[in-house]
Amino acid sequence: ATGDLQLKNGLGLDIQSTGTLNVNSGNTTLGGGLTVAGLTEINGITNIDNNFSVRSGTTVNFSVASSTGNIASNGSLTVNGNVDLGTSTTNSLTINSVVDSDIIPSGTGATYNLGSSAQKWGTVHCTAINGPTSLAVANITGNVTGNVTGSSGSCTGNSATASALQSAVNIGGVSFDGSTSINLPGVNTAGNQDTSGNAASATQVYVTETTTAQNYPLVFTDSLIAANSGYMGLQKDDNSLFWNPSANTLTLATVACANITSTNGFGTASQNAYGARTVSTGNPTGGSDGDIWLKYTS
Repeated sequence: ATGDLQLKNGLGLDIQSTGTLNVNSGNTTLGGGLTVAGLTEINGITNIDNNFSVRSGTTVNFSVASSTGNIASNGSLTVNGNVDLGTSTTNSLTINSVVDSDIIPSGTGATYNLGSSAQKWGTVHCTAINGPTSLAVANITGNVTGNVTGSSGSCTGNSATASALQSAVNIGGVSFDGSTSINLPGVNTAGNQDTSGNAASATQVYVTETTTAQNYPLVFTDSLIAANSGYMGLQKDDNSLFWNPSANTLTLATVACANITSTNGFGTASQNAYGARTVSTGNPTGGSDGDIWLKYTS
């Protein structure tokens, strides 16, 4: 028959046993709630015009807000296919959990970047940094602080051209590798200084000449060290022994010596002593103005 089947005044429709309710092409409108105890299969397009929730009892474990499209889930999410997050750089991704797997770019020889020149990562904490074949191949820009270990070879140039970083030792507050030469342009002609050894075992001291008209303290070695020893400390007088290279003048408080000799005589004719000096047990004989003859009895 044609027309609608209407059940009014509280009457219901009860299909017992294995009976089937089949609505071929018409619309089905339910004004109240729909409870389905068995499997529900929907083969066509399903439009939900309100919030969508999956519950366990009264607890909502999964929901989709119809007004915003926001999705909330209390459980784990497993996606077997490709995943695209966001459509532009105006979207953001916030990760509040730890990453429990490797992060590997797709494809062999991929060159994807971490950050950009304008948007940089902050501090990176890691146990090792490995380039494609060596540190020389990988480009490192910016500042490198802390300890760099695990590499060998030489380190020349700057951080942009360095092929390796060697383990270093601390020399005078500056970190150098004490087993090789250090390039110090402008310090000496060759530009290389060997930093092996120490000041206690040095066999040479670099000396410069000067004719400046000022007093310089004289430096001498320790008197308690054995002669010809390879280890001698350098000392200087506190404030009485000086040499003036311009005037060729030695200034000191007291002279103590066994003999004083002179090839050109002592003093001048206008001074107290400028002639020959003679020490003998005999009487003075001959001589010239300014000579001194000392007679002594043994």
